[in-house]
Amino acid sequence: MHPLVRNLILSAALLMSLNGAIARDAGQSSLPAKWVSRDVQFIYRGVATQYSCDGLKNNMLMILQALGARREDLKVHSSHCSTELDPVSRAPGIQATISVLVPATAAEVARADPNIVRAHWTRVDLTRTRNLDTAHGQQCELLEQTQRELLPLFTSRHLDYSSFCVPNTEVSTGMTFSVEVLEVDSKAAVH
Repeated sequence: MHPLVRNLILSAALLMSLNGAIARDAGQSSLPAKWVSRDVQFIYRGVATQYSCDGLKNNMLMILQALGARREDLKVHSSHCSTELDPVSRAPGIQATISVLVPATAAEVARADPNIVRAHWTRVDLTRTRNLDTAHGQQCELLEQTQRELLPLFTSRHLDYSSFCVPNTEVSTGMTFSVEVLEVDSKAAVH
Protein backbone atom coordinates (compact mmCIF):
# COMPACT_ATOMS: atom_id res chain seq x y z
CA MET A 1 0.00 0.00 0.00
CA HIS A 2 1.26 3.40 -0.91
CA PRO A 3 2.40 5.40 2.19
CA LEU A 4 0.21 8.38 1.24
CA VAL A 5 -2.92 6.18 1.02
CA ARG A 6 -2.04 4.51 4.32
CA ASN A 7 -1.60 7.92 6.00
CA LEU A 8 -4.94 9.13 4.60
CA ILE A 9 -6.70 6.03 5.92
CA LEU A 10 -5.08 6.41 9.35
CA SER A 11 -5.96 10.11 9.43
CA ALA A 12 -9.58 9.38 8.51
CA ALA A 13 -9.81 6.68 11.21
CA LEU A 14 -8.32 9.05 13.79
CA LEU A 15 -10.72 11.82 12.78
CA MET A 16 -13.73 9.49 13.06
CA SER A 17 -12.54 8.34 16.47
CA LEU A 18 -12.12 11.93 17.66
CA ASN A 19 -15.55 12.92 16.33
CA GLY A 20 -17.11 10.01 18.23
CA ALA A 21 -15.34 11.03 21.44
CA ILE A 22 -16.45 14.64 20.98
CA ALA A 23 -20.05 13.53 20.44
CA ARG A 24 -19.92 11.34 23.57
CA ASP A 25 -18.45 14.20 25.58
CA ALA A 26 -21.09 16.61 24.28
CA GLY A 27 -23.78 14.38 25.79
CA GLN A 28 -21.99 14.48 29.15
CA SER A 29 -20.89 18.11 29.15
CA SER A 30 -22.01 20.65 31.69
CA LEU A 31 -24.61 23.26 30.99
CA PRO A 32 -25.75 26.32 32.93
CA ALA A 33 -28.87 25.74 35.03
CA LYS A 34 -30.70 27.28 37.95
CA TRP A 35 -32.96 26.08 40.73
CA VAL A 36 -36.65 27.00 40.52
CA SER A 37 -39.37 26.33 43.06
CA ARG A 38 -42.43 24.27 42.20
CA ASP A 39 -45.54 23.51 44.23
CA VAL A 40 -46.84 19.94 44.16
CA GLN A 41 -50.39 18.80 44.89
CA PHE A 42 -50.55 15.02 44.50
CA ILE A 43 -53.44 12.72 45.42
CA TYR A 44 -52.79 9.02 44.96
CA ARG A 45 -55.56 7.32 42.96
CA GLY A 46 -54.39 3.72 42.87
CA VAL A 47 -56.65 0.73 43.42
CA ALA A 48 -54.40 -2.32 43.82
CA THR A 49 -51.94 -0.84 46.33
CA GLN A 50 -53.10 1.29 49.25
CA TYR A 51 -50.91 3.55 51.36
CA SER A 52 -51.02 5.09 54.77
CA CYS A 53 -50.26 8.80 54.71
CA ASP A 54 -46.76 8.17 56.08
CA GLY A 55 -46.19 5.35 53.57
CA LEU A 56 -47.12 7.56 50.62
CA LYS A 57 -45.08 10.47 51.98
CA ASN A 58 -41.96 8.28 52.35
CA ASN A 59 -42.34 6.85 48.83
CA MET A 60 -42.86 10.32 47.37
CA LEU A 61 -39.76 11.65 49.13
CA MET A 62 -37.69 8.88 47.51
CA ILE A 63 -39.21 9.50 44.06
CA LEU A 64 -38.85 13.29 44.19
CA GLN A 65 -35.21 13.02 45.30
CA ALA A 66 -34.46 10.42 42.63
CA LEU A 67 -35.85 12.76 39.96
CA GLY A 68 -33.56 15.54 41.17
CA ALA A 69 -35.49 17.60 43.73
CA ARG A 70 -32.98 19.47 45.91
CA ARG A 71 -32.79 17.81 49.33
CA GLU A 72 -31.82 20.92 51.30
CA ASP A 73 -35.19 22.61 50.91
CA LEU A 74 -37.50 19.70 50.06
CA LYS A 75 -40.70 20.02 52.08
CA VAL A 76 -43.34 17.30 51.85
CA HIS A 77 -46.51 17.19 53.94
CA SER A 78 -49.23 14.56 54.00
CA SER A 79 -52.73 15.54 52.95
CA HIS A 80 -56.12 13.84 52.74
CA CYS A 81 -55.08 11.65 55.64
CA SER A 82 -57.17 9.09 57.42
CA THR A 83 -57.89 8.82 61.11
CA GLU A 84 -56.28 6.60 63.75
CA LEU A 85 -59.21 4.18 63.39
CA ASP A 86 -58.66 3.86 59.63
CA PRO A 87 -54.88 4.21 59.05
CA VAL A 88 -55.04 3.45 55.31
CA SER A 89 -56.58 6.35 53.45
CA ARG A 90 -58.54 5.68 50.26
CA ALA A 91 -56.97 8.75 48.62
CA PRO A 92 -53.90 9.92 50.56
CA GLY A 93 -51.92 12.77 49.11
CA ILE A 94 -49.01 15.08 49.58
CA GLN A 95 -48.40 18.76 49.31
CA ALA A 96 -44.83 19.74 48.62
CA THR A 97 -42.55 22.55 47.67
CA ILE A 98 -39.62 21.34 45.61
CA SER A 99 -36.66 22.97 43.87
CA VAL A 100 -35.78 21.58 40.46
CA LEU A 101 -33.05 22.41 37.96
CA VAL A 102 -33.99 24.12 34.70
CA PRO A 103 -31.62 25.25 31.95
CA ALA A 104 -30.54 28.87 32.36
CA THR A 105 -31.38 31.30 29.58
CA ALA A 106 -28.70 32.98 27.50
CA ALA A 107 -29.64 36.32 29.11
CA GLU A 108 -29.15 34.89 32.62
CA VAL A 109 -25.74 33.52 31.66
CA ALA A 110 -24.75 36.81 29.96
CA ARG A 111 -25.53 38.86 33.06
CA ALA A 112 -23.64 36.34 35.25
CA ASP A 113 -26.65 35.54 37.43
CA PRO A 114 -25.17 34.30 40.75
CA ASN A 115 -27.90 31.64 41.05
CA ILE A 116 -26.62 29.74 38.03
CA VAL A 117 -24.89 26.40 38.66
CA ARG A 118 -23.30 23.85 36.33
CA ALA A 119 -25.39 20.77 35.66
CA HIS A 120 -25.31 17.65 33.52
CA TRP A 121 -27.77 15.03 32.32
CA THR A 122 -27.93 11.81 34.33
CA ARG A 123 -30.08 8.71 33.82
CA VAL A 124 -32.42 7.71 36.65
CA ASP A 125 -34.23 4.36 36.79
CA LEU A 126 -37.18 4.68 39.17
CA THR A 127 -37.87 0.94 39.04
CA ARG A 128 -34.49 0.49 40.75
CA THR A 129 -34.78 3.28 43.30
CA ARG A 130 -33.34 2.18 46.62
CA ASN A 131 -36.00 1.42 49.27
CA LEU A 132 -38.83 1.67 46.72
CA ASP A 133 -40.27 -1.85 46.44
CA THR A 134 -41.01 -2.47 42.77
CA ALA A 135 -40.20 -6.19 42.67
CA HIS A 136 -43.79 -7.41 42.71
CA GLY A 137 -45.55 -4.51 41.03
CA GLN A 138 -46.19 -2.89 44.38
CA GLN A 139 -45.47 0.60 43.08
CA CYS A 140 -46.90 0.15 39.59
CA GLU A 141 -49.85 2.53 39.96
CA LEU A 142 -47.79 5.05 41.91
CA LEU A 143 -45.12 5.15 39.19
CA GLU A 144 -47.77 5.41 36.46
CA GLN A 145 -49.27 8.43 38.21
CA THR A 146 -45.78 9.87 38.83
CA GLN A 147 -45.04 9.70 35.11
CA ARG A 148 -48.26 11.54 34.25
CA GLU A 149 -48.36 14.14 37.01
CA LEU A 150 -44.91 14.70 38.53
CA LEU A 151 -42.38 14.14 35.75
CA PRO A 152 -43.57 17.29 33.87
CA LEU A 153 -42.41 19.37 36.86
CA PHE A 154 -38.79 18.32 36.20
CA THR A 155 -36.48 19.06 33.28
CA SER A 156 -36.17 15.67 31.63
CA ARG A 157 -35.42 13.97 28.34
CA HIS A 158 -35.15 10.52 26.78
CA LEU A 159 -37.97 8.89 28.76
CA ASP A 160 -38.05 5.10 28.54
CA TYR A 161 -41.40 4.20 30.05
CA SER A 162 -43.74 1.25 29.76
CA SER A 163 -46.20 -0.16 32.23
CA PHE A 164 -48.47 -3.13 32.27
CA CYS A 165 -50.32 -2.58 35.54
CA VAL A 166 -53.38 -4.82 35.71
CA PRO A 167 -56.31 -2.97 37.36
CA ASN A 168 -57.50 -4.33 40.72
CA THR A 169 -54.51 -6.67 41.08
CA GLU A 170 -50.90 -6.38 42.18
CA VAL A 171 -49.75 -7.98 38.92
CA SER A 172 -47.28 -5.99 36.88
CA THR A 173 -44.94 -7.27 34.23
CA GLY A 174 -42.11 -5.55 32.49
CA MET A 175 -42.44 -2.06 33.93
CA THR A 176 -39.70 0.34 32.87
CA PHE A 177 -39.29 3.92 34.01
CA SER A 178 -35.94 5.49 33.26
CA VAL A 179 -35.36 9.06 32.25
CA GLU A 180 -32.55 11.58 32.03
CA VAL A 181 -32.80 14.50 34.45
CA LEU A 182 -30.55 17.42 35.27
CA GLU A 183 -28.15 16.96 38.18
CA VAL A 184 -25.93 19.67 39.65
CA ASP A 185 -22.16 19.47 39.03
CA SER A 186 -21.14 21.88 41.77
CA LYS A 187 -22.37 24.94 43.61
CA ALA A 188 -19.99 27.18 41.70
CA ALA A 189 -21.62 29.94 39.67
CA VAL A 190 -21.05 30.22 35.92
CA HIS A 191 -19.21 33.39 34.84
